[in-house]
Amino acid sequence: MESIGFLMLSALMMGGMSIRHAGATKNALASVIGLTAVIVLVSSPLMHWREALILGAGSVLGGLCGWPERVRSYFQHPAAQYASQPN
Repeated sequence: MESIGFLMLSALMMGGMSIRHAGATKNALASVIGLTAVIVLVSSPLMHWREALILGAGSVLGGLCGWPERVRSYFQHPAAQYASQPN
């Protein structure tokens, strides 16, 4: 969760909401914030769609191809193996 989520959650709970209702309200407010950002971005005349689509496709492809190696190398790292051992 982002720091804005913690701030919204704490403010809603300080206002008297239960954790369950505060969490649901926080998610709804975060969705409105995200949707507003998407609307502003899509309607901007400064948006370069060709470059954005190329960048997005490269990010997805890189994430799909690079993820297994990163996870495998993390668990093979000596520090990770030491940290996962019980005391």
